[in-house]
Amino acid sequence: ASLLIPNALALSPTDQLVAWYTEGKPWLQIASDLRDAGAGSLSIAMNDCGLIPYVTKSPVVDLAGLSNRNIALSGDHHAAAVAEVSRSRPDLVLLVASRINDSTSVLGMESLSDDDLRSLGYRLAGSIEAAPSYHYLVYATAAPPVQLVLARMKSDGSMTTA
Repeated sequence: ASLLIPNALALSPTDQLVAWYTEGKPWLQIASDLRDAGAGSLSIAMNDCGLIPYVTKSPVVDLAGLSNRNIALSGDHHAAAVAEVSRSRPDLVLLVASRINDSTSVLGMESLSDDDLRSLGYRLAGSIEAAPSYHYLVYATAAPPVQLVLARMKSDGSMTTA
């Protein structure tokens, strides 16, 4: 069995676990970097979960709504995503964007903005590159355990600083 992925390559399910996008960093590596930095002890909200919840064992809020009933059934994905982040107060918010450290390039139907997250107490800490035009913007709280994980990610090179 094969699955068609965004870059139009067909990969077997096993290969999908190793590399989602042939020109970028393998998904498993991104998830492992987060886990190794200690993100498994943190809660995460994100709009493209992939392997990250499985590998890190972090509690995850799915902002795209695929596994979140409140967002999935909402007629206003943006308002529902903001409400879910406000209610769940995750330590990290990871949003897919097309450009590194550029909050104006965020992708996804929930359309969360830098202003939305700042109003909830989050700051852009940096980016994780998955592929040339596919990055996770990493928003974080100021809590010491969160800052420790971010420092590890910056020092090991798995995240660029904003």
